[in-house]
Amino acid sequence: MALVIWNLLKMDLQPPTNQAPSFPNPAKQEKPAIRTMRGDLERLSKAKTAQAPEKLPVSPVHPSSESQPSQPAPPLPPRPLPPKKIPEKSKGPTPKKSKRGLKWFIGLIIVLFVGAGGFLYWWNYIRFLPPLASLTHFECQNSQCIEVEGEGENQCLANADCLPEEPEEPNSLIPVSETKTIEISISQPENQTPESLLLEKIKTAVLQEQGPGLLKRILVKIINGEKKYASLGELISGLGINIPQNILTDLKDYTLFFYTQNEGPRLGLIIETAGDIKENLTLWETAMTADLEPLFLEAVKEEPENRTFQDNVYQNIAIRYLNLPDPSLTIDYASIGNKLIITTSKETIYQALEVLLK
Repeated sequence: MALVIWNLLKMDLQPPTNQAPSFPNPAKQEKPAIRTMRGDLERLSKAKTAQAPEKLPVSPVHPSSESQPSQPAPPLPPRPLPPKKIPEKSKGPTPKKSKRGLKWFIGLIIVLFVGAGGFLYWWNYIRFLPPLASLTHFECQNSQCIEVEGEGENQCLANADCLPEEPEEPNSLIPVSETKTIEISISQPENQTPESLLLEKIKTAVLQEQGPGLLKRILVKIINGEKKYASLGELISGLGINIPQNILTDLKDYTLFFYTQNEGPRLGLIIETAGDIKENLTLWETAMTADLEPLFLEAVKEEPENRTFQDNVYQNIAIRYLNLPDPSLTIDYASIGNKLIITTSKETIYQALEVLLK
């Protein structure tokens, strides 16, 4: 009750908000106001009607789940599954796939190229090399490439590497129609000497020739690990002939040839001289037949009764000759310029002088 009275007093002291403020009227005189309880009650009721609180909407109160028992929800009806969408296949490759395929193709080409290069390198260089573990090397023996144990430099890789180089063919001191080459190996059979082997090969070569009237050269090639043409000293030794030392010192290059005549082939020898050997040749005449006998190819059957050399002239060239019992055999020699010509028949020396004087 006290609280109600206090509120009434408080409201009496504060004017209501919806009323206009009162201002004192100076023209009127204020009357004394007598405050009664009735008036206070009227004012209080008027204030309540003026300041009625605004009613707010109240939300309905639902019963809590704790107060009421839970009931199971009815089952939901089955829902139809949505149809599966199958993506359509792309008709053409995307740019990414095409780039990936191009990279694979380029990589494959590079791998093939590198592999082929490695195989070619192995085939041409590595496969011929001996294993590093085996200490061996290759040497040429008897014109063959042989593997030899031990360290050393490889002299060959195939038999073709062991073939000796061909020597340069010497110039002929006389014009000839053909050149015959005879090869002599130093490793000849034990039952044959180099002299007999050379004579047999020369005889075989010249006897196979047919058709008289031709001068042909004979080259003797020696094979002894390398190939070379026989020097004058090697030819003299190989044929088994003898030339005095006082003449041999003035001799240089030579050409061995033969001439085919009706009676058979006849050998001849042209030697380049370095000085005047006329006197020494005259002194040699007494032993010339025996010293040059191998040049006759075993055609001499008898010794001549008269061993004196005679003079002859052919196309203004002086010739010294000795007739043998066989009319087709003689020893003739002549000098023309710096060349000494020795033959085993008159026809042979005549033919040699004719081609030299042309």
